[in-house]
Amino acid sequence: QKETIVLGTFSSTSALRNAVMEFNRENDTYHVKIKEYLDPQTHDRADATVRMNNDILSDSCPDILDLADLNLNALASKGLFADLNDYLENSSLLKRSDILDSLLTAYTIENKLITIPSHFSLKTLMGWRSAVGDDMGWTLEELITYAEAHPEAELFDNTSRDEIIQYLMSYNENAFIDWHSGTCHFDSDNFKQLLKFAGRFPAEPPQSPEQSSTPVRIQNGEVLLLEVNLVDFDSIQLPLAIYGSEGACVGFPSADGSAGCMLIPYGACAITEKSARKDGAWAFIEKLLTSGDRDSVFFPSQKSRLAEKAADAVNTEDPDGENGEMWAVSYSDWEYTYHIPSREEVDMTLKLIEAAKPVSFSDADEVTAIINEEAEDYYLGQKTLDEVVEIIQSRVFLYVNED
Repeated sequence: QKETIVLGTFSSTSALRNAVMEFNRENDTYHVKIKEYLDPQTHDRADATVRMNNDILSDSCPDILDLADLNLNALASKGLFADLNDYLENSSLLKRSDILDSLLTAYTIENKLITIPSHFSLKTLMGWRSAVGDDMGWTLEELITYAEAHPEAELFDNTSRDEIIQYLMSYNENAFIDWHSGTCHFDSDNFKQLLKFAGRFPAEPPQSPEQSSTPVRIQNGEVLLLEVNLVDFDSIQLPLAIYGSEGACVGFPSADGSAGCMLIPYGACAITEKSARKDGAWAFIEKLLTSGDRDSVFFPSQKSRLAEKAADAVNTEDPDGENGEMWAVSYSDWEYTYHIPSREEVDMTLKLIEAAKPVSFSDADEVTAIINEEAEDYYLGQKTLDEVVEIIQSRVFLYVNED
């Protein structure tokens, strides 16, 4: 009779399900059972969040939580997670030195190692080097100043104000919320400036079939910044083709001006402090890190695998003799053909990996939902800015201090 370990998740991925099946086949002591909180019929995330929170607060708390779409800082501030440091130090399969240092630092909160993702991707912003500089990182004020200096251009192509809130809040959570003390600062001048800026964007971006493609609009000076998604060592090529040698990854604005390169984790599981089977939960996480989803297209968290992936990228064979050309991306007015990555392109990606940090705000985040909901009255002129930020301050304060 195996001991059951419950793994709680909003919605499981095929990679997670495969990892669970492999673990259950091989482990003689423990059996992992996935508990999904998102109803596949309604896809009501608010309802799923309530049900997950109810379990977390009760004796039905899962042994493991899949951290996808969860506010890590909020949950960590409540002491929900066990510290993985000792498990990693005593592991017979993994050493601390096997894992990327930046990942271990990124997921250490109040001296607790909360999770170690098995894989990850990156998201950042690229702009013109002459305008954003060579160094990664800028503040919210610097981004707004840059936009105001170019009134004839759009900051992003086809972006709504809700999306702008997402961009601006991504690395500014700590400027407005202290999860540990339960204090909020949404009535500050900085947040008022953020809402004023977001109010300049449309509720829904206009769609025009005659409009040029994003690459052409950037090159014509009609759009300033590009959101860059990096899933492998090929991904950096397209944004560099758009901006040429003048492209620079400045990142999302942050409160302290540090590099705002977003780390998006996959296979990030945490052990709950309430679990009575922590050793079994760690055995599953250990298995996920050492043998889970080896064929993933995303960046691996282990140094040796990442180095292999980087080496394979630049050493890809060209069997068809196409001078390194691989596949093409075409718009009606612009196209680009990918090539075997250069060493410089791989090194640029590795530099971004080193700087990347996770963020708590996601599309489903409750705080973001509160901001977007209440800000609508300000955008429509139905309430003043001061009235709206007072409501946001009150609602977020109650949310942050919920038991």
